[in-house]
Amino acid sequence: MATATLSTRVTKLEKAVASIIKSAQPQQPAAGGWRKSVGMFDGDEVMKQIIERGAAIRRAEGRKAKRG
Repeated sequence: MATATLSTRVTKLEKAVASIIKSAQPQQPAAGGWRKSVGMFDGDEVMKQIIERGAAIRRAEGRKAKRG
């Protein structure tokens, strides 16, 4: 492989890595953050079922933990 070609490839890789690192930097949170999601599932029957099922699992695990 010619030195010029290798140099060109390394330069491209360096630019790609710099771009990846830049995009991985923490971003500013959106205005309102998590507060915008509060209440978004009110009245949603599927979400109600998910919450009920999760509560049932936690109750069962709690009973199991108490028994040892």
